[in-house]
Amino acid sequence: MASSRVTRGVVQKLGAAGARRAADVSISAERLHKFVNAEINYFAQKSPQPVELAQILKASTPWEIARLIQEKLPGHFATRIKHLETLPHWNQVPEVTDVHAILTTSFRNLRLLEDIGSREDDLKPIEDVVSDLRLRHKKVVPLLADAIAHIRYDDLLEEKCADEWLDTFLLARISTEMLTLHFTTVLECYLQNREDPSVCSGIVDRRCDPEKLCQQAVENVKAQEYPKFDEVRFDVAAHNCTASGEPIEFSFLPRYLLTMMEELLKNSAWATLGCRGDDERGLDAFPVSITIGANQQQVMIKISDRGGGISESAADKLWSYAWSEKKGGLMKPTAKLKSFDDPMEGLRQQRLGMGLPLCRLYAQYLGGSLKLMSVPGAGVDTYLSLQRIDPAVITRGDDPNT
Repeated sequence: MASSRVTRGVVQKLGAAGARRAADVSISAERLHKFVNAEINYFAQKSPQPVELAQILKASTPWEIARLIQEKLPGHFATRIKHLETLPHWNQVPEVTDVHAILTTSFRNLRLLEDIGSREDDLKPIEDVVSDLRLRHKKVVPLLADAIAHIRYDDLLEEKCADEWLDTFLLARISTEMLTLHFTTVLECYLQNREDPSVCSGIVDRRCDPEKLCQQAVENVKAQEYPKFDEVRFDVAAHNCTASGEPIEFSFLPRYLLTMMEELLKNSAWATLGCRGDDERGLDAFPVSITIGANQQQVMIKISDRGGGISESAADKLWSYAWSEKKGGLMKPTAKLKSFDDPMEGLRQQRLGMGLPLCRLYAQYLGGSLKLMSVPGAGVDTYLSLQRIDPAVITRGDDPNT
């Protein structure tokens, strides 16, 4: 029978009574599987809440973040595993069983790690586990999109229930994805700046420039291969902060803001092409306008298009994961799954209608909001509100163990 060699401490973590005092012990794969399943049940009963953004950002060194990963992620993976099992016929839907296996493997790998205690501890084991975890988890969002598409298409789950189920799962995933990205980003920075690690702020840019990010989002959208939006006109205008009178800069997460902006701009560009593409005045007469403003508490980005507004039939479906106005209704599951490199690839791929509801979920997690106002026959105003991140949250801590 296959066996695994694990350390005495790991066996004790997994509940093995009377572990020997040897440096390591041999445990059968079958027994390890039972231990892992028992641990999953135990952790899931704790019902952990999503990791708060402030918790992630307060962990400012690789060792602090590694300890937070070991403390938080097993419980979150266990809860999501059990959440998957609430889907009807979950073990008969290949995409669901694939996600189930991905999360189970991640849970096991994290639980088999020795605890990170102090700065003297080697981070290579957890670095390898996190890198492997992030690689495998890139498939989770598109797999879930296809899974829910199958379940909804077969009328096994009502739309409202499907949306609530995905909201719960994806909100938890957002926090753990950001935590692991924060770890890899800070660790890489530490290795490159050993003499002055204070420059390492992880996923946060202390001087995030929303105007530059919006300009970059416009360039990215206009450069994409399909659908082509290169003829759509975008105008970006940024006002000075009302509190400082200076150009807007704030502590924020640029990677996520850029992706959200790209998704929102693509929605407006699509509507503009569909409604105004044949207008004799040309698309220049119907620009997509991006306006940026800020005060001491928040940064607001308004996207205004003249794409005719949201149809009455689609208005009630805007925030449904199983709806896409581009496809004209409930989307069928896709046949193939590609390789993904971006933590928000579910947005870019537009599996189901996931772009808009996922954007809102990310905005809410980051302390902001996403709202739409449609003027029938005219266009849509989209309001993305972003709360400034308190610089004190990302100030390096005084943990003596770091």
